[in-house]
Amino acid sequence: MNFQLINVENAEYNETETSNLQKTNLSIVIVDMTSSRNVTLENGTVLKKADFNWSTKEKGFIISAFFYGYLASPFGGILSVKYGGVVIYGLGIAITGFLTILSPFIIRINIWAYGAIRVLEGIVESFSMAATPEIFVHWAPQNERSRMITCAYAGSMLGAAINYPLSGYIAYIFNWEAVFFFTDFLNIAGILSLIWFLVWILFIKNRPADDKFICEAEKIYLMSVTQISSIEKKNAPVPWKQIFTSGPVWAYLNENFCYSWPASFIVLCFPLYIKDVFDINIKNIGFISSLPLIFGAMGEILSACLADFFRSRNIISISNVVCCSILPIDMSPQYASILKGFGTTAFAAANLLNPTLIGFLVINHV
Repeated sequence: MNFQLINVENAEYNETETSNLQKTNLSIVIVDMTSSRNVTLENGTVLKKADFNWSTKEKGFIISAFFYGYLASPFGGILSVKYGGVVIYGLGIAITGFLTILSPFIIRINIWAYGAIRVLEGIVESFSMAATPEIFVHWAPQNERSRMITCAYAGSMLGAAINYPLSGYIAYIFNWEAVFFFTDFLNIAGILSLIWFLVWILFIKNRPADDKFICEAEKIYLMSVTQISSIEKKNAPVPWKQIFTSGPVWAYLNENFCYSWPASFIVLCFPLYIKDVFDINIKNIGFISSLPLIFGAMGEILSACLADFFRSRNIISISNVVCCSILPIDMSPQYASILKGFGTTAFAAANLLNPTLIGFLVINHV
């Protein structure tokens, strides 16, 4: 694997991790925001008071609002196919971080204003998710594709796994507002984010043919095993009818929904469940919530490495490898980002339905 491939993979991994950190910090923060704490009045009376007295329905709405924005993901796929994935991906991450920095101030206005910010975050981040296949389709050789893409997407799980104990500890030591600043301001609005974005735009290119930092031999090799003709891509209309009537496409959408349904409970609702059922402090909630995600990321990376190993030795074919991360590229490299956009919409449908349904089913925490 050459240096530029490592650059693409590492940049995708780091920013997928950071973007998921933005997406999931509310799952921990909301526990502290809605937990009662002792407040001493001027006359010495001690009262139990929470910063926000949200019902379970309102909690479900706030947690799932992000994924209403994710429904716009197909538009991110269309833009990525037309303009390239690098700019769409980078801007999506940067704008999401900026909106998250505003969160502690918007929350104080009212729940609907904060819900609107969450929806906007979901829209721009969904564009980043849809842009990813458009980058990898030109940079990932077939025999390395499974592990490259899966390792990049594993940053999503590891981002949440890091975020949960970090957010829980920060909220335990300081307060819930500090979580937004420590986990978002320092990483997105600060110097590290600026450096990442500049490096991403300057050094990561849409196609090997546009890259000045790889040798000619590598460029020719990558173009021969991955490149789609830009002229063909530009002139070819999107085959919408074939996409919407394709059995494999609908199977891919179903896989995304079914995978996301239990995963969304673990990522979004598990911290509240631990708090309500076991009444554990927020510092320990963060650590416990991270464990399924750590093992999930390890499982994804291991399975991807095994898939590439078996494919390279012709033990299994591409059609035998079923993975949400690489299926769009294997099905249609030319329109992979559009397929990924629709897959992300199916993923989002489970993520927004699950917390909302739990909010309606769970009354008074029972």
